[in-house]
Amino acid sequence: MGNISKFSRSCELSANFDAVLLPLFDAQAAVRGPTAQRPAASDAINNISRLGLNIYSPAEQVPSYENVLCREIARRENDYGAHQSVSSFWFSGHPLKQLSPEAITELCFRFSNHFSRGTAPKAVRGICATTSELDKPTLALLAGLQFNCIELTLDASIAGNDRSLDKLKALAEQTADYSQIKLKFRIRIGDHTHPDFLSRLLVQVTNTSSQQVELVCSGTSTRPRQEGLNSTRELLRRTLRFFKSHDWCSCGNNYFFSKEHALSALREQRKLMFTPWGYQSWDTQTLLGLGVNAVSMIDGEYQRNCANPHTYNRCISENTAIPITRYKVGHQDTDLYQNLQNLLCYHLAPKPEQDTNWAFARLINKGWLTNQGTNLSLSEEGLVNLNPLCKSLYSRKTNNSYNAALMPDH
Repeated sequence: MGNISKFSRSCELSANFDAVLLPLFDAQAAVRGPTAQRPAASDAINNISRLGLNIYSPAEQVPSYENVLCREIARRENDYGAHQSVSSFWFSGHPLKQLSPEAITELCFRFSNHFSRGTAPKAVRGICATTSELDKPTLALLAGLQFNCIELTLDASIAGNDRSLDKLKALAEQTADYSQIKLKFRIRIGDHTHPDFLSRLLVQVTNTSSQQVELVCSGTSTRPRQEGLNSTRELLRRTLRFFKSHDWCSCGNNYFFSKEHALSALREQRKLMFTPWGYQSWDTQTLLGLGVNAVSMIDGEYQRNCANPHTYNRCISENTAIPITRYKVGHQDTDLYQNLQNLLCYHLAPKPEQDTNWAFARLINKGWLTNQGTNLSLSEEGLVNLNPLCKSLYSRKTNNSYNAALMPDH
């Protein structure tokens, strides 16, 4: 499966799920049969808990992908309750590259028929895209299918100060015609991102309908390692200060959202959890991932479909068992996992028991954590170095014991 050593240079600073939480999970190869073995949940639970759907589309073309996806949802009926309301429905990965407009339309209608209660109030229907994939006909289609969120990936990993923002401005003007569609920006940065360009970009995205921004640190660099790390630290520091000055909330050191975003209220209520899909509500207990390399959350564990498109297609088409990987937090790491969840979601963690106090004391001495009543709070320097901070708390683990990335790259 590989190991986490592939995260190098600037990527060492990004507090993403694969880097800071996945090392605490035990991975086990398994198979999922044509009929799910998990007993169907009780009606009482189905009526309370919410369901998230995530259709993942790889960049590589998969023949008749929409038909295979429909077969997968049919064979996984025991992984969800027919009476659960859908709180989020996402097309992630490369949907506009993999699926035709007709296929997306078909999937929206066919998947809606699987859930008798339909969508929950304020449910999110989202899709991932790039600026080059969105034009007026595509935006009109998405609005007609009741999409209300578009995640736009912007590559600023190599960007000089004079780089134009005209395409982004034009797209923002087009989406303004559809008031129900909000933009979420996923910005790739690296040690070749000009700080002043990043500042201009952040101003532009906050002037759109966006209420959420995610920063993704690129792992490629031609600079010496320490020089690249220092450069990326300054970009993170600048971004943290920018959003703080705009009164946006933050989780981890690379997720930012406005006070109007639903995550803001969940953060105040202490009802957040960090997942491979970002920050989610505790209320969504089942996240069903469909497709090649798709990830699900079922009964407190993560399951990843096989990454090989040909194997996936054959297993679903022939109605045979599909290879999966199961991930569950090791029993000895459950307390540490919860502490890290608190640090990532709320930038706070309860002061530890005496037997682990030495690790936190070292971080306090470095100025990365500060005392705040009965809690420890992340300082700005701690946020900038959040990835190495988390890793220092499980320093007994070695590189070779880390899992490979759980989520496929966009």
